[in-house]
Amino acid sequence: MPPLPPQDEIENLVTDRLDRQELLHRTQPVTLSFIIEQAVLERRTGGDVVTRELLDHLIACAELHNLGLQVMPLRQPEHAGSAGPFSLLETNEHQWFGYVEGQETGQLVSDEAALSRFHMRYAKLRSQALTPADSLSPAEANARSVMSNQAHLNWFKSSYSSAQGDNCVEVATTPARIHVRDSKDTSVPALVLPPTAWTTFIAHAHAHAHIAQR
Repeated sequence: MPPLPPQDEIENLVTDRLDRQELLHRTQPVTLSFIIEQAVLERRTGGDVVTRELLDHLIACAELHNLGLQVMPLRQPEHAGSAGPFSLLETNEHQWFGYVEGQETGQLVSDEAALSRFHMRYAKLRSQALTPADSLSPAEANARSVMSNQAHLNWFKSSYSSAQGDNCVEVATTPARIHVRDSKDTSVPALVLPPTAWTTFIAHAHAHAHIAQR
């Protein structure tokens, strides 16, 4: 295995990736379409913690109106992308480019004949992959599998717990999901919410608590 790059280079790469994610949420968001191999969801690269956050992020992104996400199932005898991954990009001037890369190389493609083949391959891939709705099933199934091991979730108790600690709600957070459970039954999370729903719930809880104390 090659040596890791210097820490400052790693930090720059992470910063660049996070900056690119802003394209998903800006005022005029970019329209995106992705096809992901199911094997990527099941490989658990980086361990359970990384995989859990990856799956949560993918599930959250799949709910965006400007993003299409499809999963290529493990069992697919006909695969138009067997030659390797590629990307297609349309500029604001409606000019198309393709991009392919290897481990240490990358190539921008502008040849019209090659771009035509890329478009045909991508159209075929979309027909071979699961539909966007069905594609959530593998991601959610793997997320549940990862979550079945509670050791990687950092739970904390509500500030409204009783002095004996036997009557409280426990919460664990990930970038795209809030996990809530009853402290008396910690086998599985009782509820999994997106952060926006959890924030709304907390706001209502505080408001009603304030009213009750008057």
